Amino acid sequence: MMLYIGYLLAVLVVRLLPLKICYRIATRVADLWYLLAPGRRKALIHNLSLLPRPGCDARQLRQLAHRIMRNFAHVVTEFLYLPRLSRSKLEDLVDVKGFESLRM
Repeated sequence: MMLYIGYLLAVLVVRLLPLKICYRIATRVADLWYLLAPGRRKALIHNLSLLPRPGCDARQLRQLAHRIMRNFAHVVTEFLYLPRLSRSKLEDLVDVKGFESLRM
């Protein structure tokens, strides 16, 4: 239930505020998520530790996990922001390559 309420709040914020401010809020939410969700943080760090990253110590893995959580929050923000974009604005932002290869 709390997750759903968080989703509804995020939708409301993204509908009302400019994208730049939404990114700042998303960054702070990700910072809180990193601190308050130790299970998810540890799972992410564990998964990152399985990657072949020579010379990557525990501190670097924690920093990378934190950046990944921030990036994910920004992606969610962009996804929620999409309905606010006009078709022409969306076409300006998206560069499709190989579109002619698609069969419709």
